[in-house]
Amino acid sequence: MSGRDAVTEADTDTRAEIQAVQRVAQRLREGVTNVSDAMAADAETVQQLRGQVVANKDGADAAQQHVTE
Repeated sequence: MSGRDAVTEADTDTRAEIQAVQRVAQRLREGVTNVSDAMAADAETVQQLRGQVVANKDGADAAQQHVTE
């Protein structure tokens, strides 16, 4: 194998490795996006549950007030 062939082969290998790293990086970015989306959905669910708790407390307070009258 000539020196030029060795350099060409090394260049091809390096390009393949770079592409593999780029694919992994893309998958990681997609994973981070998925986690961020899931966290946002969880935060929205928590906010909805807080609203339900407040509504339930208000309903319980109103029932207690009605019973004591």
